[in-house]
Amino acid sequence: MARDERTGNRKTREQRNKVRVPELGYYLIVTDTEATERCYFNGLHESLPYEIQDKLVIRVVETKTRNMLEKCMELTAYEAQYRMPWIVFDRD
Repeated sequence: MARDERTGNRKTREQRNKVRVPELGYYLIVTDTEATERCYFNGLHESLPYEIQDKLVIRVVETKTRNMLEKCMELTAYEAQYRMPWIVFDRD
């Protein structure tokens, strides 16, 4: 593609898509079960009012109980926007 073909195709800053940053933050939840906690936290997120849902991002990751701490540290280092990690596990 030649330079002449690209002229005039750029968007101004006002035309670009705005990046939405949630006010309540990004939560990373590391758990050792396959479906229970995922369903619980997704249901909790959906039960909140829409104004709060839009300001909150929850990501649930499953892993083995022995690797929970390492997985949590790995994911928070790799994906820095998830600043509030939680580890949830069943004791029984």
